[in-house]
Amino acid sequence: MPLCHDPRPSWLSLPCRQRLLSLSGALFLMCLGAKAVDAHPMGNFSINHYARFEAHPTELHLRYILDFAEIPTVTERALMHADESGKASSADRDAYLRRKSGEMLAGLSITVNARPTVPTVQTTQLAFQPGSGGLPILRVILDGTIALSGAAPSLGWKIGYQDNNYATRTGWKEVVAQGSEGAVLTASSVPNIDVSRELTRYPTDAGAVPPRLTEATFTVQVGGEVGANSGNASAAAGSVQTTDGTPSGGDRSPRDAFTQAITAQKLTGGVVALSLGLSFFAYQSNQQSIRFVGLNNYIKVLTNEIAAGANWSALVNTGMFVVLTVSAQMVVGFLLAMLFAKQFPLRKYLLILVLTPMMLSVVAS
Repeated sequence: MPLCHDPRPSWLSLPCRQRLLSLSGALFLMCLGAKAVDAHPMGNFSINHYARFEAHPTELHLRYILDFAEIPTVTERALMHADESGKASSADRDAYLRRKSGEMLAGLSITVNARPTVPTVQTTQLAFQPGSGGLPILRVILDGTIALSGAAPSLGWKIGYQDNNYATRTGWKEVVAQGSEGAVLTASSVPNIDVSRELTRYPTDAGAVPPRLTEATFTVQVGGEVGANSGNASAAAGSVQTTDGTPSGGDRSPRDAFTQAITAQKLTGGVVALSLGLSFFAYQSNQQSIRFVGLNNYIKVLTNEIAAGANWSALVNTGMFVVLTVSAQMVVGFLLAMLFAKQFPLRKYLLILVLTPMMLSVVAS
């Protein structure tokens, strides 16, 4: 089948059932017949990042959070081996957390005085929140520590950080660095103000541009007061007003035609036309920006060095499937029409057997 062939380590490499679950989640949001609700403030397809460093005299604390919107959550739940009701056992959740925390750490590059280091995981947790169309939103939280040793305290520790997780996915990407009693930060490239409150509050201003912070550098100095922190204290804060980031946050979350079409009650011709039209634009719902790119999106899909092979394979398989099934249906249909155009014994009963399944599907729908 077209959706079930790709050995590469990506969404496309998921087993067929899990990929179909992810796609069915997207279709469910568009075909939903229940009451429409607000989309995720950053978009139903977003994966949002948050990293907060807190310096102490002997160690550096890290809290790292991934907030998966509705569609990515469908895929993550499939990886969690959730049953048909969407519930995973405690063993499944624990196994998922162990695997996911390893993946998250592998996607982070952290250096102390130019030497690579890996945080020691202290705790991991996950939580589901209600989302659009009855689908949940997943939050995965990792807390770790990094020992500060091997350098004279008077020289301090220069910290480097880079987040490579889900680099191509849109979303809120925030990095915060803070000091504490006995440890201050200098030359920080990121703010010490937590704008989103750990991805629980998002901008109310539809024109606000979400932060795109995936790298950070700062130096930890032992001694001094917390208030002595220097650096870009409010670079990402600005004058952005925020509101509760839960999708049920009322009319205050950013909206546009596309995100509201996702939660439409019926799949109308207008929704289909909008989706087709948007394929010719570079569009980011969380930035309220749209730019005409023509066929560039289709070219990227078919020339991407990672997924091009799978996409071409899916395209060929789909084409073969369409050609073969349509041809077979036409041939069989004409043969049956020619057969039943003639009179022969048991013709009436055979005609009933052929037409009954066709009529039952119409009645059932």
